[in-house]
Formats: sequence, structure tokens, C-alpha cells
Amino acid sequence: MFLKHRFETDELIMLRYLSGRMQLTSKDYSHYLNLEKGFDGEKQFDKWLERLPDELIIVNDLLLEYSHTIFPD
Repeated sequence: MFLKHRFETDELIMLRYLSGRMQLTSKDYSHYLNLEKGFDGEKQFDKWLERLPDELIIVNDLLLEYSHTIFPD
């Protein structure tokens, strides 16, 4: 069971809109493609996790901090 669903990041949404309106620099375009591929991979992984038993709790986009170190999901 998904406790928190996954959403596109604001950065991905912004770059998607900008990419449609202007020509991004090669660095920005590469970054945009990496964000798109990463989000697609996360969605595919979520589909795989849906097959697990419902008694499991899945929390997406969790940010943890321990001893002044941040661990993104």
C-alpha cells in the first residue's frame, strides 16, 4: 500500500515546459532528459511494487537526516 504517491518534481515540470518553448543549452537539456528518465524509472518501479502484499507500507519521496547528513530517497 502506498502511503504517499509519487509526483513529478517542480524542476522536471519547469524544464518540460521550457523545453517546449525554447532551445535549452546542451547541459540543461541533458539534465532534463535525466530527470525524465529517472521519473519514468521510478514509475516503473512503483508498478512493480504494486504487486507486493497490501500489508506493506511504501513511502515515496522520503528525506531522512541523521547526524547532520541528509539521505534523499
